Amino acid sequence: EEISNMYMKYQVTHFFFIDDDILDPGTREAKDRVSELCRAIIASGMKITITGYTKANSLSPCKEDHELVDLMYQAGFVSLFVGIESGSQTDLTLFHKLASVEDNRKVLPLLYSHKIKPEYEMIMFHPYATLDTLKENFLFLRDVKSYNYRNYTLTGVSIYQNTELYRQALRDGLLAEGYSYKEPDLYHYKNKEVAQMANFIKEHFEMNREIGKLVTADQLVTYFYRFSRYSDSVKTME
Repeated sequence: EEISNMYMKYQVTHFFFIDDDILDPGTREAKDRVSELCRAIIASGMKITITGYTKANSLSPCKEDHELVDLMYQAGFVSLFVGIESGSQTDLTLFHKLASVEDNRKVLPLLYSHKIKPEYEMIMFHPYATLDTLKENFLFLRDVKSYNYRNYTLTGVSIYQNTELYRQALRDGLLAEGYSYKEPDLYHYKNKEVAQMANFIKEHFEMNREIGKLVTADQLVTYFYRFSRYSDSVKTME
């Protein structure tokens, strides 16, 4: 009724469901609720587009979920923001994520197969990142064919106060001078080689983005080729 009112009265044609997970808690009852909504939208004849959030473990490539996602597409869903965050199980455990790497791998082709674009971002860099976790993330992105360069570069965690990660970094002395709730990205890395990579990215990507320039595609490919081969230094990337 609310969607219909906005559509008929104000000609609103795009809707964004801001629930943390439109399918929460991922049960059949929750999915039936979304199915009922989609059927009502289809029956109304409204021509709208819809976006929302979901978790990677809320959907699986089973027959029922394929039918649900197809129904969502027919109702107008064009994209879903999916909480992927990482292709490393070590990282997902650190972040207390309920979804596994396998869940992340399965949900993306499921959505693509029904013409719903999955939107997602990665958190490669954090105080406890290692060469192994970075490589796992890179290989995950390669395997799922991510063409968004931001997922490979602008991917640092923001550490917010009173979270478990904050308490852990505080205990380990990894919060940098100047860290505050206004500056949640100021922290140190336990691994020196990871710190080198993070500094390289900050210098060559974040700074260049601000002045409207990007490093060349060759630099990006070379960087990740060496990165995936456990490069000893990022100085050779310049």
